[in-house]
Amino acid sequence: MKKTLLICSFFFSFIQISFAIDFYKGSYTEALERGKTENKLILLYFTATWCGPCKYMQDYIFPNAGLTSYVNQNYIALKLDIDTKDGKLIYIKSHQPKGPMGVPAFIIMNNREEVLKKKTGAMKLVQFQEFLLKEGNPNVVYKLLADSLAEKQIATKEKKPTMLSKLYFTSSVSNWKPAIKIGTTLSSFSTRPGKLTMGYELGFYMDRSFKNKNSLRGFWHSSRYNFEPGIMLTSKGGSLLSGNATTKVNVHYLELGLFNSYQIRGCRGVELSVNPYGALALWGNYETQGNKQELSFQSDFQKLDYGVKLGISKSFGSFKPFIGYNLGLADIKHGAQVIHNRGYYLSFAVIVGK
Repeated sequence: MKKTLLICSFFFSFIQISFAIDFYKGSYTEALERGKTENKLILLYFTATWCGPCKYMQDYIFPNAGLTSYVNQNYIALKLDIDTKDGKLIYIKSHQPKGPMGVPAFIIMNNREEVLKKKTGAMKLVQFQEFLLKEGNPNVVYKLLADSLAEKQIATKEKKPTMLSKLYFTSSVSNWKPAIKIGTTLSSFSTRPGKLTMGYELGFYMDRSFKNKNSLRGFWHSSRYNFEPGIMLTSKGGSLLSGNATTKVNVHYLELGLFNSYQIRGCRGVELSVNPYGALALWGNYETQGNKQELSFQSDFQKLDYGVKLGISKSFGSFKPFIGYNLGLADIKHGAQVIHNRGYYLSFAVIVGK
């Protein structure tokens, strides 16, 4: 009851007729200076041309005679359109670090840019009167952001996200994280043990891992398990004996792998891995006594291959190296010879969003 009477004494004791709040025509900086000179608080009113509730406030609340007189007598009122450059800057400055953000919005602050009160949304007359009512020693809620920080936030909001930034954000919140893998192989299509040929592997896989908990006990727990299905382009080769001549073979495969790894307890994150795979030969060539020819998969070489890759790996955040042995299980026929695809691999992966 006392609060209501106090409000009435402030707002209905003015008999001067006024039709709207007299908003200051100068800039934001000039309003701060005027508030300092006249020892008045600053009332910031944020609006927009498309804002329906703003129009309600302007048509039905601001024209109140008592309200108009009280604001003009106690505040430097500044109207700011958030769709303008200056209005947007002050809007971002004054609505940090706490939300919500929207229009209409009202900020009461001192000339040191310290916010004392904040209100978002349209208000009825009594609500607006209570909001404007000055207190003896109001507490500072927060201080406005510096211009440089506000400008940086605006630039970040207005900058369109790139495909890479969208991918990173999506990956960071997903359990499945994409990864690019590149490496080298030392393989042997060979009837001569120890004769290895260097090749490559390049591909993409999806990492599905679980959070590791150091307090886990026992040998097995799902949080140490990683599943990484992927597709790779690889090359493998070797040297074959054709009579007294040596034939060098190089084959390029499209390989589908189901990589499984498990972190061994007490080994500082080292993982043992098993990767069953199937591969389809895409193209290849062979060279005999300096004569290089394209490989014919119909008559010269079997097109399908499969096997298991065994190895170890270790995660270093988003970086993960792999090393191991490729155990080819398919018999690859070359003429009268039956050979196996065997060899070593060393590769490195970068996992997005991990």
